[in-house]
Amino acid sequence: MSSEIPPDEDPAMSPDDAFNIVGDDTRIQILQTLGEADEPLTYSELLNRIEYDSTNFHYHLKKLDGHFIHETDDGYTLRQAGGRVVKAILSGAVTEYPAIDRTPVETPCYLCEGDMEMGYRHEVVGLFCADCGGTRAETSETTRSDTRRDTSGCGGLDCYARASSR
Repeated sequence: MSSEIPPDEDPAMSPDDAFNIVGDDTRIQILQTLGEADEPLTYSELLNRIEYDSTNFHYHLKKLDGHFIHETDDGYTLRQAGGRVVKAILSGAVTEYPAIDRTPVETPCYLCEGDMEMGYRHEVVGLFCADCGGTRAETSETTRSDTRRDTSGCGGLDCYARASSR
């Protein structure tokens, strides 16, 4: 079994197709189980670890095979795309709402020069003044669909903090 993609096949997959494939509990369990394994898992080992009805287990493996997993002589392993799905799940990037409690920052309040705190919740970064109650909030840049940005400059609250501390 070769791991190379034949030259006449396009290795790209549309987002719709990718989410349709991994949008199944059994397939997510397969990916997570392979992600936890230190070595390739045979069909039987994978089936036993997941404890799934064997009648259509092969169907789920075939849906993942090629783009998300790879079958070798030793068993099944994750491909890079499958590993990325597992990492996203384990990191909480797609299952949790990350939050950072307010923490003091060196930048003084833009209204009263008081002490400021910064926090992050629901994809919004906020600056809060402990003295006058002034606030400033901006949507996180990571939610933008245009992920190409000039990293030489600064954006949002970072620019504000730099400009106001001069």
